[in-house]
Amino acid sequence: GLASMTLLSRDSFRKLDQVGERVRQSLLEQIRSKALPLQVTGTGSMLMLHPHTRPVLDYRSHYRDAQEQATVAQLHEALMRRGVIIAPDGAMYLSTALSVADEMRLEDAFEDALKNWQ
Repeated sequence: GLASMTLLSRDSFRKLDQVGERVRQSLLEQIRSKALPLQVTGTGSMLMLHPHTRPVLDYRSHYRDAQEQATVAQLHEALMRRGVIIAPDGAMYLSTALSVADEMRLEDAFEDALKNWQ
């Protein structure tokens, strides 16, 4: 809450935004290299997995059909089995506690999940 916000400096937020961008780009590169119908959107430390390639412009374009919901559930479960906690809807929220090793573990788990998902 408020105590956390007062302790975080502008530099902390800047670094967190940089980590979010690095992770987002890494996941997008993995998706593109496998030509999968997935995308990652977000800003700063917030990321969202989308099981489709249509542009995400608003809630309606984000809305998932049953097959897309099943895909997100499968990715959620695969990442959880690999020790990466994401929200059931495919959202990821990074924190200042995330280390470079944690970033790498997330990226490795995502790559492994995609291999087994194809």
